[in-house]
Amino acid sequence: MPGVGPRATRPTATQLDDVAYTLCVATATTEIDDALVAADRILAQTASPALSRP
Repeated sequence: MPGVGPRATRPTATQLDDVAYTLCVATATTEIDDALVAADRILAQTASPALSRP
C-alpha cells in the first residue's frame, strides 16, 4: 500500500490518524486494535446471509 510505513508522507499519516480516530469514535473504543475487532463484529452481524456463505 503506497504511503504506509516509515516513508509515509505527512498528509498520508494525518489521514491514517483521522481514519483511526473516526473508527474509534464509531465503535466507542479508545484503541485502534479494539476498534478493528468491534468493526469486524459489527460487519459480521450485519452481513447479508447470501454474502456470508462459502
